[in-house]
Amino acid sequence: MHAPNSAGQNSAGRQEDHGRLVICPTPIGNLRDITLRTLDALANCDYVCAEDTRVTAKLLNAYNISKPLIRMDENTIKRKASRVIADIQAGKQVCYCSDAGMPGVSDPGIALLALAYEQHVSVCVLPGASASITAFVASASSFSNFYFVGFPPRKKSAFREFLNSLANLPAAIIFYESPHRLIATLELLAEVFPQRQLCVLRELTKVHEEVYRDSSSHVLEHFSLQHEQGGIRGELVIVLDGARHEVSQEEAKRSRDDARTYLEQLAHEGMSMRDACKMAVQQCNMSKNTIYDIALGVYGKA
Repeated sequence: MHAPNSAGQNSAGRQEDHGRLVICPTPIGNLRDITLRTLDALANCDYVCAEDTRVTAKLLNAYNISKPLIRMDENTIKRKASRVIADIQAGKQVCYCSDAGMPGVSDPGIALLALAYEQHVSVCVLPGASASITAFVASASSFSNFYFVGFPPRKKSAFREFLNSLANLPAAIIFYESPHRLIATLELLAEVFPQRQLCVLRELTKVHEEVYRDSSSHVLEHFSLQHEQGGIRGELVIVLDGARHEVSQEEAKRSRDDARTYLEQLAHEGMSMRDACKMAVQQCNMSKNTIYDIALGVYGKA
């Protein structure tokens, strides 16, 4: 079923002899998280452009909407966009849907939207589900503002440099990340910001939704264990708390130096590396992985 047309059609509905591009946000997991205006736009358009036609087809089928679908992913959107704009100029109503959430946010649809503005065609951007906004609220960040990163740099050196550039930013920082890269990303975040509050949100709005919030080192420990026990699945959003008083790189170095000094003292007293690591995790408030890495250097020299 879909929303019926209303008398006095709103800006997302059919306009006589007036072409329009309608940007349609889609659910980020739960199909019920779609607005009546989006359903109305999809039901009244001439065709739907989709990042993945298979994903959008499932959504349309769930609401008994039948429309032609044109695939417009990151590899094809620039090539096909001019044809879509020509159709709109000829009076057609065209909807664009990303796989999930708001089109244009870490999504190829931004290219179609930009060309629409460039060619002065009518555009309507509908409000709706967004993983970044949902995650920001769910993280209960103490900051009222945020900085959206999207997907971070893939190379570790580039990502580290990027994090350093954000070290003093007084705002929550929101990342998207893939399951197979999560541990590497958390390791770097725990290294650069060992005491920062961090929230990882997995499978938002879905049956197995998980929100885990703690210091970055403890979040790394939690998901490392999950990875070892069977892997990490699902869509992921990371919300890192912003800077407060200290520069994060200095904070990271000071924490590691303090942990090393403590481990050296325990080693000098004859305590085994295993027992020393257990005490250091509690005393220094750092992850087991980080303490073990420092201990290897200490006991290797002992």
